[in-house]
Amino acid sequence: MDIVVTDEEFISVAQSIKEFGEKMEDAMGKYITCMNKLATEGFSAGEASNSIREFISSISSLKGDISGITTCVSTECSKYIENLDVADDFLYE
Repeated sequence: MDIVVTDEEFISVAQSIKEFGEKMEDAMGKYITCMNKLATEGFSAGEASNSIREFISSISSLKGDISGITTCVSTECSKYIENLDVADDFLYE
């Protein structure tokens, strides 16, 4: 049984993962903006306001992590193709 790896599929998946991360980062930025507006205009004081601000602080600390993870996964997909090419190079000599 032969194992067939289609380079183009891995390259496509790597790019899709990277784009997904960028979209998620953008969405998270918009969500944080909305939550900040809610905290300043909707609940300017009190326990609800404090809770919302604490939540904003928590999710803001995640900003950058999603794109970092998806970039890492994307890079590993690309490396897989490179490593596979090196490992099976003897087949093409």
